Amino acid sequence: MKYLTNCDKELCPAISKFLKQLACDSWQDWMTEDCTTIRRERDGDRILYTHVIQEDVVVQWELVWSIDLLSRLAYPTGTYSQEKPLSPPKTFFPHVILYEFGPLRVSSDQEFNALGTTFESSCSIDELHELLMQFKNREQRDEVTYNDELYLLATDRIEDLLSGNQKGLPVHLSEEQVDVLQSLGPVLLSGEAGSGKTLVIVHWLVINHIRYSEANKESPKQLFVTFSERLRTSAKKMFEDMLPVKYNVHLTRFITYRELVIRLLETGKRRIPEASHEMDFGRFMREYSNKISQLDPVLVWDEVRSVIKGSAIPPDSRFIDFETYQTLSDSRGQCKTPTDLRERFYMAAQAYQSYLRTEKLWDAIDLAYQCIEIVDGDEAPLEQYDRIACDEVQDLAPVEIQLLLRLVRQGLVENIFLTGDTAQVINPSGFHWNRLKQALGEHGQKRSIEDVQHLQRNYRTSSEIIDLVNAVLSIRRGILADEASKSHQSSLIRTNLKPMIIKQSPLEILVEAQSNPKTRLILVKNSEEKANLRNLLQESADRYSILTVEESKGLEWDGVLLWNFFIPRHKEITRNDWESMFTRAKREWLISQIELGKANPYSLTYEYNLLHVALTRCRHKLFIFDEDEKMRLENLSFAGIECTAYTTEVDLGTFNVHWRTEEASPQELQEHAERLHDRARQESLIFYERAAEGFAKRAKESGNIGDWKRAGENFMHAELYSKARTAFKNAQEDAKALEAGARHFESQEAWLKAGNIWMERGDLMGTGSEATASYYSARTAYARAGSQELEAEAATQCARAVPIDKRIARAERFVEASESWKDAGHTDRAIECLETAITQGEAERQDKPTQTIVGEPIASWLAGLYGELGQLYAKTGDPAMAAKNGDKAASLYFTSGNLRYESVYAQAIEWYIEALEFEKAQAAQQKLIQYFKKNPDYLGRFRVHLRRFENKYEEVDELEARVNTILEHARLLWAFSHEAKGNERRGYIREGRELITGRSKALEKAGHVEEAIRLLEELAHFCDLPDVADYLCAGIAKRKTAALYQELDKVTYRIDALMEAGQHLMKVRDRSASEVFNECTYLIIREYRPDRAGWMIFRHIGIENYWNDMKAMGKWIRQAVPQFLKEEKKSIGLLRRFLEDRNKRIDDHRLHSRKHDEYREVRRKGWALICLALIDKTRKKQWTREFEELYGTYENNAGFMDERNRIRSMFPELYPRER
Repeated sequence: MKYLTNCDKELCPAISKFLKQLACDSWQDWMTEDCTTIRRERDGDRILYTHVIQEDVVVQWELVWSIDLLSRLAYPTGTYSQEKPLSPPKTFFPHVILYEFGPLRVSSDQEFNALGTTFESSCSIDELHELLMQFKNREQRDEVTYNDELYLLATDRIEDLLSGNQKGLPVHLSEEQVDVLQSLGPVLLSGEAGSGKTLVIVHWLVINHIRYSEANKESPKQLFVTFSERLRTSAKKMFEDMLPVKYNVHLTRFITYRELVIRLLETGKRRIPEASHEMDFGRFMREYSNKISQLDPVLVWDEVRSVIKGSAIPPDSRFIDFETYQTLSDSRGQCKTPTDLRERFYMAAQAYQSYLRTEKLWDAIDLAYQCIEIVDGDEAPLEQYDRIACDEVQDLAPVEIQLLLRLVRQGLVENIFLTGDTAQVINPSGFHWNRLKQALGEHGQKRSIEDVQHLQRNYRTSSEIIDLVNAVLSIRRGILADEASKSHQSSLIRTNLKPMIIKQSPLEILVEAQSNPKTRLILVKNSEEKANLRNLLQESADRYSILTVEESKGLEWDGVLLWNFFIPRHKEITRNDWESMFTRAKREWLISQIELGKANPYSLTYEYNLLHVALTRCRHKLFIFDEDEKMRLENLSFAGIECTAYTTEVDLGTFNVHWRTEEASPQELQEHAERLHDRARQESLIFYERAAEGFAKRAKESGNIGDWKRAGENFMHAELYSKARTAFKNAQEDAKALEAGARHFESQEAWLKAGNIWMERGDLMGTGSEATASYYSARTAYARAGSQELEAEAATQCARAVPIDKRIARAERFVEASESWKDAGHTDRAIECLETAITQGEAERQDKPTQTIVGEPIASWLAGLYGELGQLYAKTGDPAMAAKNGDKAASLYFTSGNLRYESVYAQAIEWYIEALEFEKAQAAQQKLIQYFKKNPDYLGRFRVHLRRFENKYEEVDELEARVNTILEHARLLWAFSHEAKGNERRGYIREGRELITGRSKALEKAGHVEEAIRLLEELAHFCDLPDVADYLCAGIAKRKTAALYQELDKVTYRIDALMEAGQHLMKVRDRSASEVFNECTYLIIREYRPDRAGWMIFRHIGIENYWNDMKAMGKWIRQAVPQFLKEEKKSIGLLRRFLEDRNKRIDDHRLHSRKHDEYREVRRKGWALICLALIDKTRKKQWTREFEELYGTYENNAGFMDERNRIRSMFPELYPRER
């Protein structure tokens, strides 16, 4: 593989030709022809071909007949994997296994070992034909057996592979693995360590990616979740290596479960909890288990995590209620505890949760519930996936599984692939396949879920070790009869080495022997035993990998020494769960108690899981040592199954031979340290240091600069920064030497020195990621030193170091720099940085207007920057610039549909007012008013803004704008009242009246009488609606306005105000109306000509308001007549024109049968005729006669007749008594 992807480009045509020749239809003729360039060797019915294709480039291969896996996994087909089986039925096909490819030295006596076979004898053409016939006629093998990984090379990938565009190939799968990929989803896959679960799940992601891309012309969003960083990294590399060049752009995310949770918390803007406050299983057993009396602490943890706390969906109380807990079924995997003990477990769970709160601790279930709240709520846009794959699902609690299910698009559980191994549950989670099926069924709307599938083949561990593992599982099944014990594996790898039992302590050999920690592991039960063994080994301990079972999970070694496994898990727990396993009477009693439901086996289940993980860490050579002569693995037995049959006892000499290895090279030590980094950090530091020392030693001997560089890198990983700096200087790596120096000072907490060196490194790097990283580290160091100015300067340099073409990243850094300068008290520098950020952002917006940044549209993001810039300018005392930027922020928020628009715009208006730019402020207010008219639900907030504007205008003594704002506020309340009813409507009216009257009083008191009048005029105009409160309010306002006009000595305005006040008050029959009109009459007579005065009294006071009030109308005529008489001729003209107008109106109303309107105008005409009769002495009888004739027309109307008689009695001078 490495040769094909890195071969000499001149050889590519020849290699390509050869590979395509193997794939063509005439391969058999070419392979069997008598060709001098092909050599054939055989071992029984197997043939090894050796062929020189060009000069010294040699290829070796073997021909086999096997299932055509490529066609069974043929992709793309344009269909989703869950819609139907992926491939056609099984077919057999000739395959070529390429063993070697490259510049090999081939001699006549060459021995080539493949699959443990030695090919020595040559094969003639006749023998070859005979063997080929046997291939076709014999029973076909279902699959190819092999020791190392095989890769599938299709002809359409040859050119991409040779060109370097294709970095890897799909790994060859077994038939059982292919069968899994043919299944309909959701896929549930069980397999023990080494069975290839991860390989299958990655193939699933690859196939779905290609199929979806082919069908939809775009990549699917897929998510791969696991607990191990190492597994995440290897799965991602495997996925990307397998992808064909045509489909290598993908949206598949590989992430650890903890990274997923942190990402969701960040999305929901939740606080990220401190890792030091986490309560995990180890901490629970160390710190809390002694607080639990008469209950198994392992089962308490499991019950809390998996049932009582970990299954309360939805998370209303974070606990299921006790009644529900009591009804759970243990037979369906819902609960493990007996019914009669559940109350005690429930109380223990409550006490545990109380302890977490008191000690300010958290556990993984708390985080899962927070994430579910984010996913189910509206806190942030939810990112969902077309496919979700989770490896090692057995480590997830029910609520954590529910979180994953919520992330699959549209809740389609058929797009989920979950793998696990119940025998490897060493962080108790209550995992059960049946329980998982139930959860999937409920989430998938009660759809049927296929049973879990099992991988039986182990591709990592020798068959001799697998035999022992199967024996332990059989014993477990006889005692516990649990789900995990039903699994058995097989292996094709044979070493002829049974697991070796050592009865004498091998400690002296371990002290003296040389071994490679990459291939040899000492495996212990717990951290206490690990510390004890390291103490016994003293200086020799650093030569070995010494790990606990938990630390080793997911890793494997060629040779493993299992040390004192059967001791108690924790020293705080005195009871040893294994004691009953090695005494027949105790074992039989325990089994009977379990069968009767009187003993809970879960603690022992956990122990068996630990043992299973421990045994499967080894590939080939397993050594077992136990100090306790009674409790030893070879003594474990049940019902005729004895572990001793699958082990062999060896002496120390034999152990020494098998344990010793060649000394590890520096490169091997480095690789091993990298492998341990995320599982056993302290162990990894040891091996980084050893690797560094080895590279440094080699560099001193050879002077190789590359070795000095590798030494420096490993010293850095080992956190030995002073040594790393020296190594990098020797390697002439100035930038790395500076980094090491900075790290050294950081480790000494000399933060200023560290910051200075980081700045020096940034200056050296110039621009780019290395420079920005250096400046950012400098910023962090200065912050730790408490130097805000230096921190801000480093942040600015960090921003400048971002390449110009990365505008958004550059802008974000300048925003950070602005914040730092603001914190340092340098507002001018903060403004400078923020303006640079905005310039970068605006340029990006012009090119990509629909882009999103940090989950929001770029326009909205920029709006936030403009708003912040406005705040900074306001801080410097420049409200004009503050308002300009605030206005821009509001405009961008409006464009992006962000609700912050109105609050930001309101702030900008206040800044305009402070800047005395009143026209802009008023224009902006009108825009805001229009916005609120379109969004009436937010009108309440606008009222708050208006009060703030009014206060601002008052501060700057801008009277007119202040009055306008008060009026807008009042009009807003009027608008509210139009939409409201009953008490709510009256409340708005009252609030508006109080606003106007209160402000008008304040203005009057301040000497602003005209402005007070403007407010009261607005209040009077609010009588548009026929409501008593409206008219009364308007009348009072107008009367107050008249009083203010008196202060201004504006008599005509005062008369008009009184006139309107009286009219409003008359509409509600208020007694004060008469007083108002009397005052108005006095002023009219005093100020106007007699004819006009009489007309106003008669027409505007009398006729308009009292035409239907006999007594009052008579009164106003008596007051009008004296004025009319002073200008008789003009007055008669006015009244005659009034009569002509009334005649037209009466005819019109009569024509259209509007009786009420007709009667009103008849009465008004009658009063005009009486008035004319009183002032026109020469024609008094004529006007009186017309009055009689007018009312006589309605002689059938009793009302009119009564009115006529009353009028006659009111004006006797018009009707003298006959003598």
